[in-house]
Amino acid sequence: MNVLRKIVLFSTIVLTGALFYVLPAASFTIDVKTNRPEAVYRCGEQATFTIAFLGGDPLDKTGEARATFSLDGLKVIKKIKISPPSGVTSISGTLDEPGFLRCEVRYVTRTHTY
Repeated sequence: MNVLRKIVLFSTIVLTGALFYVLPAASFTIDVKTNRPEAVYRCGEQATFTIAFLGGDPLDKTGEARATFSLDGLKVIKKIKISPPSGVTSISGTLDEPGFLRCEVRYVTRTHTY
């Protein structure tokens, strides 16, 4: 019984390592920054976000990039399609009430979400 446990444990470790080797992390990343280092704005003031698509091309070029502005990450303010999803682009948003304006950018393909 003890030998069987060792074999199962060893097989699990080997298979897990093989999966990580076969499926490396994608080098494609999306960097989102505000136009101010402190990212503090007054209500109604425009916040500009610079979006950089870095690290090469995504694995699947059939997808699209989308940005979502939300209040504190909960209430969706607006959604924007970013085209084309390469290089650097800028988008702007604002809040009419106190809170945190969150800009979430995703690149969605048939097989991956970045």
